[in-house]
Amino acid sequence: MPIFLDLINEIVRYPGMFISGKTYGEFVALIYGFDAALKNEPLEGFREWLVLKYNGGNNLTWSTLILCLLKIDLPSFVSGPTELHMRAIEGLA
Repeated sequence: MPIFLDLINEIVRYPGMFISGKTYGEFVALIYGFDAALKNEPLEGFREWLVLKYNGGNNLTWSTLILCLLKIDLPSFVSGPTELHMRAIEGLA
């Protein structure tokens, strides 16, 4: 879905235009909202593709699988610096 990929790229390039802060959680919430508005079509099959790419994690959400693929340590990520959150956001582009 080209409009969805365009949105992801725009958010990564100009996060302040779409989310008030620069956290991965805000980014994920925006993507979930966009996906819900389009009746779950943009993310259809995305989590399953990530499971195959990661070779595991069938019990994880797509947003957590992204962090695993980027080798971001989950406990330190939660209270980590903005740079770590931006790295996670940029990993989706």
